[in-house]
Amino acid sequence: MVALAKPSERERGQWYFQRYVAHLPAAGEIVLFDRSWYNRAGVERVMGYCSTAEYRLFLRQVARFERLLAEDGIRILKYWLAVSQEEQERRFAERACGSAQAPQALPDRPRRAASATGSTRGCASACSDASHRPWAPWFLVDFEDQRRGRLNLIRHLLDQLPFRASPGSPGRPAAAPRSAGAGGAERPRRLDRGAVLRSPAPD
Repeated sequence: MVALAKPSERERGQWYFQRYVAHLPAAGEIVLFDRSWYNRAGVERVMGYCSTAEYRLFLRQVARFERLLAEDGIRILKYWLAVSQEEQERRFAERACGSAQAPQALPDRPRRAASATGSTRGCASACSDASHRPWAPWFLVDFEDQRRGRLNLIRHLLDQLPFRASPGSPGRPAAAPRSAGAGGAERPRRLDRGAVLRSPAPD
């Protein structure tokens, strides 16, 4: 699991993807990025931590960067955790009420949450146009119910991995029906027209 912290002064002077390259997997390995290079198109963009020029450069480079990884045999799976604005606001309010902040500061939280959610959706649309490709597709995961969403994501991820049975093992268990996930929830799916993000662009 890789969750990189805020970049150092030296890292800020590097090519943006450079610090992630050091954490890419070797043959037979799996790496999970908790916060990946898509921070630039999400948190950094919404919170103003990168310039417009840096953001646009990222959108121009990201598909080419991922294409190089895929051509070298690295399998890339990207998951978008979809939460409605109402649920997002509820979670923000819940965290605010559980914090030690002064009560008079709390009513502003839902408004800020709604603003951040709207900005994030706009960034998601631009990001999908730039990076939803056959060699590195996005998958949509319904995360209204966090527990169910996690189980569905894990199951979907495991379904994508090549499986080689070891001597004496019973082999891969029979797959569950693909129309339903844990607890009957909708399975993550490759995004197509009409979904939150668009279908893969042509090669």
